[in-house]
Amino acid sequence: DFDDIDTMVEYYSERMIGIRTQHAELNKRLGPGFLPGTLSVILAASGVGKSLLMTDLVSGMITKGKNILLVSLEMGDKEIMKRVHANAMNLPINSLLDLAKTDGELALLDRPAIDKAQILSAYERVKTSGTCGKFFVKDYPSGSFTPLMLEQLVDSYKIERGVQFDIIFIDYIGIMKSDLLSPSAGLYSYIKSIAEEVRA
Repeated sequence: DFDDIDTMVEYYSERMIGIRTQHAELNKRLGPGFLPGTLSVILAASGVGKSLLMTDLVSGMITKGKNILLVSLEMGDKEIMKRVHANAMNLPINSLLDLAKTDGELALLDRPAIDKAQILSAYERVKTSGTCGKFFVKDYPSGSFTPLMLEQLVDSYKIERGVQFDIIFIDYIGIMKSDLLSPSAGLYSYIKSIAEEVRA
């Protein structure tokens, strides 16, 4: 009701708090951050670095105590976790692979090698900081994951592990499967339906 100005003034007075990133320029554009109940879509051409940006955002958010779920339909779960570990633990990503190198390969490195103890020490530093959230990643084949499956996955984490997520990343929405429409409805209608189902 247009005349219910008191309700609207109360709404305008509420402080909107979203999840902010570690990037000042992105935060300027997000304003209060990624807001609860919203669906934010990052668009870019293939190969530009959407997945890289996503894992970077996850790394910053997990160190600020956020609980995060990432569903990947493109990259394996362990490869995603490797990126997040490297960022969150402030280790060069290629150094994590030092554990698989032979003594001969390690001798050829132009930098000090990273060993298991150093990785575990970096992990403990992050975990004992007092601000580390939880992060889970699940991968599914392209075109097999639906919004209903997302709902069931979120519910299973809540029931089985007691985890409620602050933010969910999906990589990526364009290769999900709709619960309501067939791809024959046309690309625009199909993707639109997936987005609406995910938000719901």
